Amino acid sequence: MEQTVTLRLKLYRPTQAKQAVYRELTRRTTELANNLVAAGRPRGLTSRTAAPYLPAPIPSAVVSQALRDVKAAKKVERFRLLPPSFNNQNCRFAKVGDYWTARFPTHEGRVRVPLSVTGQQAAYLE
Repeated sequence: MEQTVTLRLKLYRPTQAKQAVYRELTRRTTELANNLVAAGRPRGLTSRTAAPYLPAPIPSAVVSQALRDVKAAKKVERFRLLPPSFNNQNCRFAKVGDYWTARFPTHEGRVRVPLSVTGQQAAYLE
């Protein structure tokens, strides 16, 4: 059985435009989560059937993760902030020269940003 490893990776100097896209995606994800809580946390939703609760377009992978996050946070009555989560199914990593980059979905298409990684994190990414 394989071990699951979670890495918290920091973005390295994303541009102002990429920061704005990420802030907007975070706003939309938080609003989706709060819409779901207000609706009584409907069961059995998928990224396709959650459309009535979407405040604006969000990539299906982000919607699916938000559904899991809301389901897991049973006692939360209102999310102040729910950043979008990315996993190995919707985030791609690549080594460009000496640097690592992450490529993930947003409402404006896939975005690639450089990462600031430690030696240990780089070993996992290899």
